[in-house]
Amino acid sequence: MQSFKQLKKGAKQTIRFNYWRLVVVCLFVAVVAGLYSSMFSIGSLTSSSETEKQDAAVDKVRDEIIRKLDGIIDGIDSIKGISPVVKQGVQVVVEHTFDSDSAILNIARSAIMFASSNTVIVGIGLLIGFVVKIAYDIFISASLRVGEKRYFLEARRYKTRIIKTFFVFRQHSVPRVVWVMLKKEIFSFLWWLTIVGGIIKHYEYSMIPYILAENPSVTAKEAFALSKQMMKGQKWRAFTLDLSFVGWRILGLLTVGLLNIFYVNAYYTGTKTEYYMDLRADAVLNGKPKNELFIDRALNVPVPVESPYPADAYPLVPGTKTKVVHRSLHPERRYTFDKMLLLFFSAAFVGWIWEICLTFAEKGIIVNRGTMYGPWLPIYGTGAMAAIIFLRRWLKKPILTFFIICGVCSVVEYATSFFLEKMYHEKWWDYSDMFLNLNGRICFIGILLFGIMGSLFVYFIAPALDNLFSKIPKPVRYIVCTVLVVCFLADMAFSFLTPNSGEGINQYSTVIPFLQLL
Repeated sequence: MQSFKQLKKGAKQTIRFNYWRLVVVCLFVAVVAGLYSSMFSIGSLTSSSETEKQDAAVDKVRDEIIRKLDGIIDGIDSIKGISPVVKQGVQVVVEHTFDSDSAILNIARSAIMFASSNTVIVGIGLLIGFVVKIAYDIFISASLRVGEKRYFLEARRYKTRIIKTFFVFRQHSVPRVVWVMLKKEIFSFLWWLTIVGGIIKHYEYSMIPYILAENPSVTAKEAFALSKQMMKGQKWRAFTLDLSFVGWRILGLLTVGLLNIFYVNAYYTGTKTEYYMDLRADAVLNGKPKNELFIDRALNVPVPVESPYPADAYPLVPGTKTKVVHRSLHPERRYTFDKMLLLFFSAAFVGWIWEICLTFAEKGIIVNRGTMYGPWLPIYGTGAMAAIIFLRRWLKKPILTFFIICGVCSVVEYATSFFLEKMYHEKWWDYSDMFLNLNGRICFIGILLFGIMGSLFVYFIAPALDNLFSKIPKPVRYIVCTVLVVCFLADMAFSFLTPNSGEGINQYSTVIPFLQLL
């Protein structure tokens, strides 16, 4: 068995080998799947009286729900003997649900604040938010968490593509994986009611996501048995391994989550992945029961190789379909003018949808964001086009590309804010309450996320969309581009004279941006 020092050395090697991809994967699952919630604290950088109102309204509804559920439990004669335990379990579930960092529940909380005086609307909003969150956690988050483990398993030795985070979906193994992970969560919850049992079972079940990441065809019984076998005599060691990261977690808190994003999350998961591979090697070497479930021999490569994971090396398991050959993503490609127009409008439209959703999540109102009236925010499209046009020569240097994108986005956002304020004497955004802001026009965290999203765009999203647009006949593309450009120019001319304005658009004291939702 390897020492902790050796495990962490292996994790550091993985980080050096796939650094930026690992950062993006960890950030993605943190936001989308709720992983690393205790290590991801950007929200501490902002404060808002509206958030305090949300919390107060949510706490009131949560306490009322717990009180009513306690009354229902007291009225059931058949469980009077264990009603205190049942009440405790129900209270834990309700509090965990309301305290969750889920983006879905952030929307539900906003609905509560927006209509807190209307009990019916509040109840419906909570019910919908709760049901959607449960469904999302069961079917999406669980699969993405297993997909993250798959990515780390491959990233140890290969230049793995970020798309491998969706491994479970691509293998058509969602139902089986969801069932195993759901049983794991249910059993863990029940054991946590005994406190000590929860700690023991937490480590006994800890290898299940990795087992599913290697072999999503295993049954729940096989996954639990294999994890138990691997962790036999290892629980204390796994506990002390977690304790060795306490210092890193404290540093993460002191850096308001930035160190977690750029190092700790990847370092921690990389070390746990090395631990899994160490236990796996021991099980295979000693012929332990069920070691035949370790089916992916391509993970056993002794040293990193400068190539992707061999697609044909993974054995097809029941439930998978024949692999489809996709066009390669070459970010250095040259985009035709019509496709660049479509990329511009795609980025502008996604940015428009993004800001509408965030404004609703924060303020509980739906508004048409931006100075224009159409479904686009040209600042997003402009940033996307600037990245595509000016960064092509540096795309083989992803770290340099990331910092250039940060710089380009900073200039575009600052210049746009300055121009709008000088011309119309209004502010369409204000980062004055944000950490490390410059005149309220740009801020450090915003630039950081623009850099990450911009890198994703130039390396993955734009090439993928270009492949998609190539399937559209040229005449159709030309017609669509012409219609979009005509509508956009008309909107620009009108909004130049009478810009879009109003509550949630440019009428506010200080806009607290989407970062607080994280």
